[in-house]
Amino acid sequence: MSNIASQQADAKEFFHVETDLNMIMEYTQMLEQFYPDKVVQICRKHHQGAFYVSENCKDFWGVPAKRMKFFTMEEYLALIHPDDVASLSNIYALINSHTVDVDDPTQIRFTLVYRMKGGDGEYHTIEDEKVVLKTKTGNFAHFCTYTKTTDKLTVALEIYRIVNNKKTKVKSYLQRSQTNTLSAREVEIIKLIDKGYSNAEISAQLSLSIFTIKNHKQRLFKKTQVKNSIELLRLARDRNLI
Repeated sequence: MSNIASQQADAKEFFHVETDLNMIMEYTQMLEQFYPDKVVQICRKHHQGAFYVSENCKDFWGVPAKRMKFFTMEEYLALIHPDDVASLSNIYALINSHTVDVDDPTQIRFTLVYRMKGGDGEYHTIEDEKVVLKTKTGNFAHFCTYTKTTDKLTVALEIYRIVNNKKTKVKSYLQRSQTNTLSAREVEIIKLIDKGYSNAEISAQLSLSIFTIKNHKQRLFKKTQVKNSIELLRLARDRNLI
C-alpha cells in the first residue's frame, strides 16, 4: 500500500462517512495542487492525532510523512529554534484563549510565524496557517499548512475571523522582533564580518577607530552569547540578519 493510500485509510477510520472523507481529501488535493511548496497536515485536534501529512514534508523537514504523522508535541517542539520555544508557548496560550468560547471553530483562523529546522539542518522562518473545516456530519478536521517565508519577525501571531465569507484580520501579536536585540550599527558590523572584512577594513568602512570596532564585536559576542565571529555569523543567519 502506498503512503498516500495508507494515510487515506487512516483518515477513513476517523471520517466514517464516505462523503466526509471525500470532502476532506478533495480539499487537501486542491491545496497541494495550488500550493506545491506548502506542507499540509491534517489533525483530529490541533497537533494531535495527525492522520495525513503531505509527501513534501521530507524535503521541508527531512522527516518522512509516515514518521511525521506520529510526531508528539515534544518531537515537534524539538525542531523549533531554541530562542522561539518560550515565545511560541505564549502564542499557543493566546490561541487557546481566543478559541475557548468559540462555538464554530471554522470561523476563526490563525497564522503563526516562527523558526524551524529544515532538512538541511538550518533554521528557516516559516508561516504556519491553521484552518478548521466542518463536514456535513459535524466532524471537524484541523488543517495546518507550513510555508517557508522571508519574514524577519518572529514569533508572531495573526488572528482572523470569517466575516461575510471574507477572511478579516482582527488581532495580531508580536512576541519578539529578531532585530530588536541588536542596534543598526551592530547589524551593520555583522554584515561586514560576513563579507570577510577585517577589523581594519570595518574601521575604514564605518569611519570608526579599530578600538571601537573591537569593543563593538566584544559586546556583540556577549549580547548574543557566542564565542567568536563564526558562531556570531551562524546565529545571524538563523535570525535572517544576513
